[in-house]
Amino acid sequence: MNRKRRALRRSFTLGNDTEGQTTTGPGRLTVLARKLKAPFTRQFWEDQFAPSDDETLVDGRVLSYAYLEVGMIETMGSCVSCLLNLYA
Repeated sequence: MNRKRRALRRSFTLGNDTEGQTTTGPGRLTVLARKLKAPFTRQFWEDQFAPSDDETLVDGRVLSYAYLEVGMIETMGSCVSCLLNLYA
């Protein structure tokens, strides 16, 4: 689903006051009711599990490489400390 449709679904209708030239948002109870009802709708879960076009800071490849790198460093450090304790 494209971004425009998703943004239109998320936006709320604002009320316009013609005399005071102000806009009013939805009330607190309306916002609370929408938040409580959201997990029970199909659109909510489609949005949650839809692939996003946003850039991720750490993806799976970088994370696995980092754990491999740290694992090797920790292994070498523990071997060195073990050998130093045994031969000292």
